[in-house]
Amino acid sequence: MEKPFTLTVSLTTPQIDSSLENVKVGLAKYLNIQKRLNELTGKPLKDNTEFRKSFNGFYRIRQKPAVWYNAFYELLDESRSQSIDFSTILRSLHKATNRYEASFASKLVATLNPQMPVIDSIVLKNLNTKLPYQSDPNRFDSICSLHAEISRCYTQYLQSEQGRYLVSQFKKTYPAADITEVKMLDLVLWQAR
Repeated sequence: MEKPFTLTVSLTTPQIDSSLENVKVGLAKYLNIQKRLNELTGKPLKDNTEFRKSFNGFYRIRQKPAVWYNAFYELLDESRSQSIDFSTILRSLHKATNRYEASFASKLVATLNPQMPVIDSIVLKNLNTKLPYQSDPNRFDSICSLHAEISRCYTQYLQSEQGRYLVSQFKKTYPAADITEVKMLDLVLWQAR
C-alpha cells in the first residue's frame, strides 16, 4: 500500500528574497535550454552536442555511460512530438536503463512541459522528503505518487499568500523571464539551501 504524502513548501520571505538574488545564473541557463529546444524543433537533440552539454550542465547529469546518455536523449527526442506524462517517461527510462531514474525522468518531463515540477535532491530536502528506497517493492508507484504529490504541493503553495509573493517578487526581479510559476518555484527552491 502506498504511504500518503503530506508535503508542504515552507519558504520564508527572507529565504525567497535571498534565493531570488541567486537565481540569475540558473535562470539564464534554463532560458537558453528552452530557447534551443524550440530552435531545434524537428531536429534530433541526441546528436546536438551543444544542447546536450547545456542540458547536462544545468541539470547536473554527470558520469553516466554513453549508452545511458544515448537512451535519455533518444527518449527526449521521441517525447517531443507526443503528449507525455511522468509515469510513461519513468517507465520508458527504466526500460532503457534498467533503473528508476526519478530525477532525470522529471527533468525530461519538465523540459517538455514546464508546468511539471522537477524531482531533485535539493527540492526533496526543502520538502522534507526522500525518494523511495531501491528496495521498495512498489518503487515505481511510490515514485509516481511522490511526483503527483509534489505537483499538488506546488499548486497549493503557488495559490497561497507566500506563493503569490514569490511569483510577484520573481517577476519584479526578472521581468523579461517568460517562465511558468512552477519553474519560478523550482528555481527558488534550488537556491534555498
